[in-house]
Amino acid sequence: MPLQINLLAEQQLEEEMRRKDPVKRGYWAAALVAVLALIWVFSLQMTLWVAKSTTARAKIELESREKKASQVRTNLITTGNVERKLQSLNELAVNRVLWAPVLDALQFCMVDNIQVLNLRVNQKYTVDPGVRANVRAGIKEVSASSREQIVLLINAKCYAAEDQIMLFKRNIQNHANFKSVFTNDNSVRMTPPSLRQQDPADPSRSFVTFSLECYYPEKVR
Repeated sequence: MPLQINLLAEQQLEEEMRRKDPVKRGYWAAALVAVLALIWVFSLQMTLWVAKSTTARAKIELESREKKASQVRTNLITTGNVERKLQSLNELAVNRVLWAPVLDALQFCMVDNIQVLNLRVNQKYTVDPGVRANVRAGIKEVSASSREQIVLLINAKCYAAEDQIMLFKRNIQNHANFKSVFTNDNSVRMTPPSLRQQDPADPSRSFVTFSLECYYPEKVR
């Protein structure tokens, strides 16, 4: 049998050893790890980009809704103010003082020797604008209001004794139209009568002048 000699055996052995070299395998493993790390970093960047994009859209949508909510709150406050004003106007229309019944009632309160010179009504309204709510500053809303003060002034002459003036005063306080309004003696106040003087139209008669101040209860609306 012929003898076969492989002249390339040494080169083949060296090539095989190079293929099995652990350092070379380490290079490949490191390269693979680096590629995987790059892929992982790229994935994280993509996830971060998507999250930022989603956050930006959510922020824009939130700002839009906050503007709408702010407008709704402003509209609610405006609507509430208008409703309160309408309610106040309705209450004023219902509870306002009607002067025709007052004048009609006064004629039944008259006594002999009392002559009414004039009537005057003082109506005063004090308006409180209220306070608008401010949640951030911790300020609560205070509704606007108005305080109504009405005084009926009666200027008159008395040709008799001063007890007639007191009778006139009692008639006003006890009349059905005024009894529920002037509930105490302080509601109808009499100013001190003037000095007695002679009547220019009839020198045989003399009189004193006086005033009655009729205070209606204050009303806050």
